[in-house]
Amino acid sequence: MLLTDLPQIEQTNCRISTTSAMVTTVFQGPCRFRQMGADGSFSVTRVMNKDGITTILPNITTISVTLIAPGLAEVNGLTTTGINSRWGRARRSQEEPACWVSVADESDFKICAWAKKIS
Repeated sequence: MLLTDLPQIEQTNCRISTTSAMVTTVFQGPCRFRQMGADGSFSVTRVMNKDGITTILPNITTISVTLIAPGLAEVNGLTTTGINSRWGRARRSQEEPACWVSVADESDFKICAWAKKIS
């Protein structure tokens, strides 16, 4: 079951990866999923871990996936200083429908959110 098929989910599992300057950063674990409207747009934030860490990636607290057309979204990351950083456009993955993958010529990231545990 995909998260966007559900009205709203409090906690789920995420895998988010970004590559910048040939360095890949990955978060995989529990996150909070918030549906934004009825078009499938959503945001994810990290569930605070036992050490009190709430950033989903270094200096990023929230990632928003806003649909601009069927299967196409604009992705932004909210920084710890409150800056809404544009990541670029993403397409819904054909192989993994719970994932959004960056458009190749803009940047390199992948955002996945599942309603059930991932392995």
